[in-house]
Amino acid sequence: PQALRAFFTCIRALARDGLLLAYHDRSDGGLFATVCEMAFAGRAGVTLNLDLLAYDALALDVDGSERRPELMQGRDLDRALRALFAEELGAVIQVRAAERNSVLARLREAGLAAQLIGAPSARDEIRLVRSAKAVFAAPRVELQRAWAETTFHMQRLRDDPDCAREEFDRILDAED
Repeated sequence: PQALRAFFTCIRALARDGLLLAYHDRSDGGLFATVCEMAFAGRAGVTLNLDLLAYDALALDVDGSERRPELMQGRDLDRALRALFAEELGAVIQVRAAERNSVLARLREAGLAAQLIGAPSARDEIRLVRSAKAVFAAPRVELQRAWAETTFHMQRLRDDPDCAREEFDRILDAED
């Protein structure tokens, strides 16, 4: 309860001070689902850096594949998957790059664990990188359509089929 209160107090203060651009809880579906939902809502690409998320101190994991050609196999892959899909308490926030250090400092002062995990991207895709190499990349529109397809089929049966199709097809319009 105390940690949760500190979390919400800090997040509300950051929002009040105009420092939050976006916020999303990360419980259902884990970090990957959370970041995808944020990208879908903002109709923007995002790049997640797995280096800190999948960091393995026991492997002397400093600069990646130059010394470790098995990158993203075995323990690396397990650590990345756990980081991306664990359903646990937490949140992802978006802040301006110029204010990143002060926001991180405020979160840490409140006793909250925080780290930089990625950034919006000019590419309209969801991209995961490890040691500066893409290990996954897919167009945001493609992932968003897959995400929305079940809802589309339910709406098509429940509502007007033409309206459901129009809404589903609007995902394809990157300018909308």
